[in-house]
Amino acid sequence: MNDYDFSRLNDKEFEVLCADLIGAEEGVRFERFKAGRDGGVDGRYFSPNGGEWILQAKHWASTPFPQLLTHLRSSEAPKVAELRPEHYILVVSHPLSRLNKVELIKALGASCPVSVYGKEDLNDLLAKHPRVEQRQFKLWISSATVLVHLLNNAIIGRSDAMMGEILEKSKIFVQTRNFEWAVDKLNQLGTVIITGQAGIGKTTLAEQLILFYAKNGFEFLSISHDVHEAEQVYVPDRPQLFYFDDFLGQNYLEALTGNQGSQIVHFIKRINRDRATKKFVLTSRSTILNQGLILNDAFENGNVNRNEMEIKLQSLSNLDKAHILYNHIWHSGLSPEYVESFYVEKR
Repeated sequence: MNDYDFSRLNDKEFEVLCADLIGAEEGVRFERFKAGRDGGVDGRYFSPNGGEWILQAKHWASTPFPQLLTHLRSSEAPKVAELRPEHYILVVSHPLSRLNKVELIKALGASCPVSVYGKEDLNDLLAKHPRVEQRQFKLWISSATVLVHLLNNAIIGRSDAMMGEILEKSKIFVQTRNFEWAVDKLNQLGTVIITGQAGIGKTTLAEQLILFYAKNGFEFLSISHDVHEAEQVYVPDRPQLFYFDDFLGQNYLEALTGNQGSQIVHFIKRINRDRATKKFVLTSRSTILNQGLILNDAFENGNVNRNEMEIKLQSLSNLDKAHILYNHIWHSGLSPEYVESFYVEKR
């Protein structure tokens, strides 16, 4: 049985979940709107007789219930009265008792039928509609069953510790189109070398890939020095993902003039042959990898650059950047009132 508290979702992600989940339950599609002040409408559906169903999601789990009641009474009730919907649906991330639901309905003072969904209801509906759950990356990552599965798939101490850190950071992850491109390259070639400027998000993307494949049954192995570590734990036919962060490192000239370059190329070729059960994720600054292609014939002859996927600032859309910023704001601990202030005059 699911027991999500939805804390890993920001309020906009919670709105998407609610619209998808209530829509799946009712067999309808709720129209959603761009971010900003919503006038009391997070989702809308027109019934066959032309009546308007309004969905409003309140992700205020850290706010005391009496404060939520006060907000509904002072801010949402006037909007409901003005909208005059055929059916009003309120979804909150609070756990609710029967009395709590009665109080919420009274606070709204609506003249139309009102449906109230709380934390327990959402968990029940997620069990009933698993496809909706599967679409919510950050939601199922926090599932107790999935957490155990992920941690069990980090099979050495260093990897286990790293997996714990990745899981902690996953609440601020945003899946951009870079993620989809990287998955495509891994499925086609078995290896992806994520390059880009310092601070562009190479490690963050790599960590999302680690979670994605670990959730799908791949053991996670972190390499810290050279590919010999990977060779020692390489098990044919066992799904494994090897991760080598900043693989040329600060001593890259030494690595390139020695035989590490050829070792990496040979390992990439081995991964390619076994790509159905093996994945290899590496990160490097673009300038260092380009230098490697010049200094080491093995890199050039091994056609390593076909595995490269460079992240550029231009590859992130304005919406991607906005989602990344907003996730950091939401999980910073600011109160909902401060978060809402970002919308004032389109700040």
